[in-house]
Amino acid sequence: MEEQLQKNELLLRETNTLIRHYDEIRKINGEDFNVYSLLGLEHAENKTHSNFLAELLNPKGSHHMGNVFLKLFLEALSHHEIDLDTASVQVEKNIGIINTKNSTGGRIDIFIEDSKGNTISIENKIYAGDQDQQLKRYYNYNTAKNTVYYLTLFGSDASAASKRDLKANEDYQLISYKDDILNWLEACKKEAVDVENI
Repeated sequence: MEEQLQKNELLLRETNTLIRHYDEIRKINGEDFNVYSLLGLEHAENKTHSNFLAELLNPKGSHHMGNVFLKLFLEALSHHEIDLDTASVQVEKNIGIINTKNSTGGRIDIFIEDSKGNTISIENKIYAGDQDQQLKRYYNYNTAKNTVYYLTLFGSDASAASKRDLKANEDYQLISYKDDILNWLEACKKEAVDVENI
């Protein structure tokens, strides 16, 4: 019994040492610094996250990297329908007034389109709830040439009220910050390694 107690105490001491060590590494690397948290904006999807993502995706963005980031994004999603040379990006794209049946209209968080009429609609959900038939409305917009992505922290599915009869990964695609966005940002970082501010 006493031997087991000594082993437990040793394990606790080693665990505390590891925790202190990782806390120091976090401080040195600045991992606790989060500009969104400092500004109280970590839950403001459209004012922060959507704008940030759209700016990187925009070939005419302030990053001056052209369509490089958009190309990497499309490659990460295996999406080949958008013409990179004519692509444009909008935040809060207005697709009309929501009709009485709630089946058309609304505002798409991030909208990508090209001169051939191909479009991508990204619904960016971090903590906000779904609206009634929200994905259904986006799916109904430019249906033949539109791909809808539902972006969440961990790749969660939309609510039944939002998607109605639509099926995930058939009618719309699930993507996540944890995997898809993080991997894309890592690829962007490699491309912009020589551009200090990016």
